[in-house]
Amino acid sequence: MAWTILTRIHCANTAQSFVFSTAGILQHEAVREAFTNSIIHSDVFLSGGVLRIDKYDDRLCFRNPGILKLPMEQVYAGGSSKARNPKMQNMLRMIGYGENLGSGFPKILAAWKEAGWQEPLLENCLELDEVRLTLFIPFVETIQDPIQETTQETIQKTIQNLTEQQQSILLYVKNNPNATRKGLCENIPGVTMGGVIYNLSRLQELGIIKREGGRKLGYWKILVDLKNGDV
Repeated sequence: MAWTILTRIHCANTAQSFVFSTAGILQHEAVREAFTNSIIHSDVFLSGGVLRIDKYDDRLCFRNPGILKLPMEQVYAGGSSKARNPKMQNMLRMIGYGENLGSGFPKILAAWKEAGWQEPLLENCLELDEVRLTLFIPFVETIQDPIQETTQETIQKTIQNLTEQQQSILLYVKNNPNATRKGLCENIPGVTMGGVIYNLSRLQELGIIKREGGRKLGYWKILVDLKNGDV
């Protein structure tokens, strides 16, 4: 079984950037869910079938081969169908990707509603033998690096949405920049080594912390301005 994932960027103006770069944790997780769904539901045995992700100035478009296995109404209502690629689904769940059955698409809708953005469009394209999900994302004009445009308000909201363990780890590395995984595991109650590894990776994905230097001689750098009471 061969996998082909094609990512295309169609941005007309490099001075225009996705406001998504400053979106909250719910919107980031919703995009991850859309990508996961595209993978596990792709019909890779279709002739010429290609999983595509197109990025435009104002939207992300996920296109996976194979039509919906449920009526559209059931998908919007949270209905679940058996994944076409169950082994891939299990692998992704082992690393924290993929929601419980039936909760993935409603989660995407809820995240977009929470942000006040245009409702995502799900299309069952019978003539192309593919499912297309379009996530509409506002863009803003900027002359600065959009990654550095994260507002303090958004940072605080992201931190507030961290789990209790993630907040404990963040506070510990803030006060102990040279902390090791073993040290975190020994000093934070109830956390396992696997939990330390996962949560450190998650905090780095969110752009909150960064590891500088090697594993033995390096240190943890806080990338956001933490105010008193943030953690």
